[in-house]
Amino acid sequence: TKYLNLLQEHAKDQLQTHLMCCEVFRRKGRLLKVLQAIKRASAITPRGNPELHVCCVRFLKAFEAARQAGGVPPP
Repeated sequence: TKYLNLLQEHAKDQLQTHLMCCEVFRRKGRLLKVLQAIKRASAITPRGNPELHVCCVRFLKAFEAARQAGGVPPP
């Protein structure tokens, strides 16, 4: 994650940086970091980007799985 933090700091204007962070943090189960990467990506990307949409869907599926497993408190 140190590499990703450096990448986010120095290449924050590149969409691929945030998409890669989404994927890595999702695999690690760090859903808040995934959400942060999605928000940063959406700020620099035109609306309707298919890669960002895929990232959002994967985040929502991971969030729902964590919620059903008891890892996320109910709202």
